Amino acid sequence: MCELFGLCSNESVGISFSWRGFVRRGTIHRSGWGVGWYIENERGERYAALVKEPRPSIRSPVAELLKKGIRSNIVVSHVRLATEGDPKYVNTHPFVRPFGKDEWIFAHNGDVSGIKGFRLERYHPAGDTDSEYAFCYILDKLPSDARLRDLFRMLFELAQEIADYGTFNFLMSNGRYLFAHTNNGRLHYLLRHPPHTGKAGIFEDDDYQVSLEEVKGADEYAATPGYRSADR
Repeated sequence: MCELFGLCSNESVGISFSWRGFVRRGTIHRSGWGVGWYIENERGERYAALVKEPRPSIRSPVAELLKKGIRSNIVVSHVRLATEGDPKYVNTHPFVRPFGKDEWIFAHNGDVSGIKGFRLERYHPAGDTDSEYAFCYILDKLPSDARLRDLFRMLFELAQEIADYGTFNFLMSNGRYLFAHTNNGRLHYLLRHPPHTGKAGIFEDDDYQVSLEEVKGADEYAATPGYRSADR
């Protein structure tokens, strides 16, 4: 199994506080880690940035550096315990593909290996995982010019179709929206909104505590969806 962490905010924010505890989950999920986020240029165009390694995040100096090096309005991160596909770069989440005018980021928890019989046309996986296969299948079926209302509906219908073949918890983004799906009820989220008062800490994974006023903007609204496996 694997674990997911996401962030969706109304402004570009750092993830050092929330992500530091997530990275420590690599003590259990040791097959790899990765994080994708979006960078905006002067013209307002957004591009996906991606860093991932097929080794435990807890032993990665790169993951340690990124605790203070990522600022974005959307982040998708993943720690992997492989169930299908060897621990190598092409099998490590998240996955990124250009689609229409956007670059999409996708990470998955679960097993839907039965979908590998589905026909793919435009998009094909580089690795061996059912997760990347599902991502390619979704992009194959979506029209690149879909309106937002239609996009939500089509994504939901495709997610339901794939979920018939197993556990399909995922985070997916086009740089403007963060989509989250679960079919086993263990995908949770936390909402943070003004006024940001009091303290928050990560005690189970890391003895660390911060004052929310110091790390949150006065007008910051954010949702942090995530999936945590039942290993404790």
